[in-house]
Amino acid sequence: MTASDAINKLLKYSNLNASAFSKKIGLDRPQAIYDIQKGKTESISNKMADKIVSVFPEISKGWLLTLSGDMLQNKNANRIKRAISSS
Repeated sequence: MTASDAINKLLKYSNLNASAFSKKIGLDRPQAIYDIQKGKTESISNKMADKIVSVFPEISKGWLLTLSGDMLQNKNANRIKRAISSS
């Protein structure tokens, strides 16, 4: 997975476009998101990952930084699985 793939997955997950997502996570301008989408920036910085996780705490910071594993943190995924199985 590339950083572009991850950002696009986040946009789909959040149901926001790049501009609205940028504002939501506290970026002054959406250019950083656009640069990742276009492949101009090839990774998600630690600072941006912190911003994303501060607004979307269910997103795994490790996934944002390594682009591998699960997008959602396991504890949240496990909580959802338990809620579904106990219904």
